[in-house]
Amino acid sequence: MLTKIFCEIDDFMQEFEEEYRKRLLSNKEERVEYNSRLALSEVMSILVYYHSYGNRTFKDFYLKTVCRNLKTCFPNLVSYNRFIELIPTALIPLIAFLKLKRMVKSDTITFIDSTKISVCHNKRIKRNWTFEGIAEIGKSTMGWFYGFKLHIAITETGELCGAKLTKGNIDDRNEDVLDEVLKNVSGKLYADKGYISKKLFEALFEKGITLVTSIKKI
Repeated sequence: MLTKIFCEIDDFMQEFEEEYRKRLLSNKEERVEYNSRLALSEVMSILVYYHSYGNRTFKDFYLKTVCRNLKTCFPNLVSYNRFIELIPTALIPLIAFLKLKRMVKSDTITFIDSTKISVCHNKRIKRNWTFEGIAEIGKSTMGWFYGFKLHIAITETGELCGAKLTKGNIDDRNEDVLDEVLKNVSGKLYADKGYISKKLFEALFEKGITLVTSIKKI
């Protein structure tokens, strides 16, 4: 399985990485480059393989499985702390790979949720120029943040149906976002209280999707 995952990701990155590098934000003097002896496709392969392996925590998986049993597969392994630093660099390529190569259709049970991606501490929002005009201030169940939201829909077995990265101030119930995230979905859609909306329920129902949420407290 690992060999198949790596070959598929590496083939994808041969086409994607060059164009991705051109679009990275950089300062006027020098572009920030990926700098590690572990290839980006290897980082992505390890992350994908972790979710199909069964370890309870990623640290346990990396130290006990990758470092002990997969050294021949990844001869240029880095320390656990260094690998954690590399994960953010693989986020966008990984989303692109999953969206373009691994989306599945779901016509029975689907789950949807969003998660925040903060780009800086709240105290430094006014001094953050890198994402000025791109990121926005939003609010999650954990409070206010500055950055983006990742909206994801998965099947009951954990397979990806849809994903979209938006600015942090985009509502979870935004119909344009949901149209893209749920284009491969029909049947029952389970969500948290953040998706409660009569208008949204009716709009999704017309598209063959039954929205199921918990009851909002009065």
